[in-house]
Amino acid sequence: MSHAFNEISTTELYRQIDTREAAVFLSKPPRTLENWRQRGYGPRYVKAGRSVRYRLADILAWQEHSLKGSTVDGEAA
Repeated sequence: MSHAFNEISTTELYRQIDTREAAVFLSKPPRTLENWRQRGYGPRYVKAGRSVRYRLADILAWQEHSLKGSTVDGEAA
């Protein structure tokens, strides 16, 4: 995931990554993503048994949805 955004392939966008990799991408500790999941916050994820995976496309969509133009826009949901 060290590519510039415009160089990310469709295959890479939909590849599933684990919580640790998603946390690195978001510059957050993995525990933060775990807390977000418990609170119903953060990017969409896939869960199969005890395994949690994120798609880069979902992380990017969540970030886009969370963009704010000013403090008047309020807090991210």
